[in-house]
Amino acid sequence: MSELNGFPSIEDICARMEVSIKEDLKMSLSQVSGFLGYSNQSPLTRIINKKGFIGPDRLGRFATLKTADGGTPNVNWILTGKGERTVVKGSLDSKARQVVELLGEEKLRRLLELLSSDGATT
Repeated sequence: MSELNGFPSIEDICARMEVSIKEDLKMSLSQVSGFLGYSNQSPLTRIINKKGFIGPDRLGRFATLKTADGGTPNVNWILTGKGERTVVKGSLDSKARQVVELLGEEKLRRLLELLSSDGATT
């Protein structure tokens, strides 16, 4: 799959939507179609077949579905392929994860204690 002038192809977007439905939401096309207000699953079948996509109003509604980890589908990831696949409220963003990985939990804990102290030295 490829990009056109720096933009993701419809095939790429549809493939990520399929991953979101099947792997993150673990829902059937029929279930998602009903939630989005479709009378049948034809619009989602078109996505799976990489022949079309849903409108912004339904995409916004799709973003409110709950994933297996209690989060929601990340529309930015679906459309661009960038970021995490799901958004979990209160989770660390990718930059914070990088800091934790670089410092390690103990050094990060000590750094946070230092930053939150009243200026007293230890």
